[in-house]
Amino acid sequence: MTEHDQKQLGNTLWAIADQLRGAMNADDFRDYMLSFLFMRYLSDNYEAAAKKELGMDYKGIKMPRGYISLIKKDPFVYPSKAEQIRIADCLSSIDELITAQTQKLDKLKAHKKGLMQQLFPSSEL
Repeated sequence: MTEHDQKQLGNTLWAIADQLRGAMNADDFRDYMLSFLFMRYLSDNYEAAAKKELGMDYKGIKMPRGYISLIKKDPFVYPSKAEQIRIADCLSSIDELITAQTQKLDKLKAHKKGLMQQLFPSSEL
């Protein structure tokens, strides 16, 4: 991969991350993603580490067969496609409302800061 391709890939990944982040604070998103990636790393490497540590005693990670019949008995219930779309629309509306309120709050904070600066002017001349 050329340096140009790497840079383009990096820009694309950052754009996707910004889109995924939405209105979430960048620091909170970073902390969430780092935790997620660390847990993914642990889960991907757990079996190899267990084999290395336990050697011949390692039995592997498998679901006991006795529970499969119980799982098959209980149906997995999920909303219909139309209901899923209504839920997604509702959540999108809420997300837009949160974004609008966040922007409004930022403007009010800036306005407050301006008023405070007028109330207590700086004596630097």
